[in-house]
Amino acid sequence: MTHIDDTSHLQGRVQVVNFHPLAQAQLYGPSDAADYKNRSPFPTFHLLREEDIMKAVEQSRYPNIEKIPSRNSVFLRDMGLHEVKRRFDTLVADKSD
Repeated sequence: MTHIDDTSHLQGRVQVVNFHPLAQAQLYGPSDAADYKNRSPFPTFHLLREEDIMKAVEQSRYPNIEKIPSRNSVFLRDMGLHEVKRRFDTLVADKSD
């Protein structure tokens, strides 16, 4: 997640989550399927309004929201590195058409 500078007047209002085809997490190595959590076929900035996030949490739309990152890691690892790479490479190849 990218932090917004105090001078932008958006701190506490917007969270910026970035995704990139070559993104690598420092916690994982290239042989860990969980390393693909922040990858996307296109460089992308996802803007999240903190107000909307808080509403979702308060309304219990997403139980155990703090566990989402670890659930995503488990999902990718269960899929296996070979399959995750295959699917991602298919997406990246499709974008060049």
